[in-house]
Amino acid sequence: MKKQFEAASEFVALFRSFMPTYSHPNMEWEDVCDHFVRISENIEKDLNKYLSSHGAVLGDDVVDQISLCKAIAGEIKFEDRSPDLSGHSLREASRLHDELKEAEKRLLSKVHSQASI
Repeated sequence: MKKQFEAASEFVALFRSFMPTYSHPNMEWEDVCDHFVRISENIEKDLNKYLSSHGAVLGDDVVDQISLCKAIAGEIKFEDRSPDLSGHSLREASRLHDELKEAEKRLLSKVHSQASI
């Protein structure tokens, strides 16, 4: 239980670290997606490190979800070199965000269900 709690807590912090700071009053979702594309190589590396450290206690469904996120980040990292991001890369960045959020939700759900036993 303690290991799962630590893994969930670390993932929550990791996911939060991927989010951009609120940088201007007119910041929109596209700005968030642009940020995700720009840091996608770091996201890929951080998720790989996270899985290496915590994969044994996560459960297959969460490992698969985070592996999918790592794959999306790995795909869009090549777009970072373009001055103008394609619609595809921005959609994939949005998908990456949503999949990370789902992984966080699953992890927290597992921890909360074990805590109430």
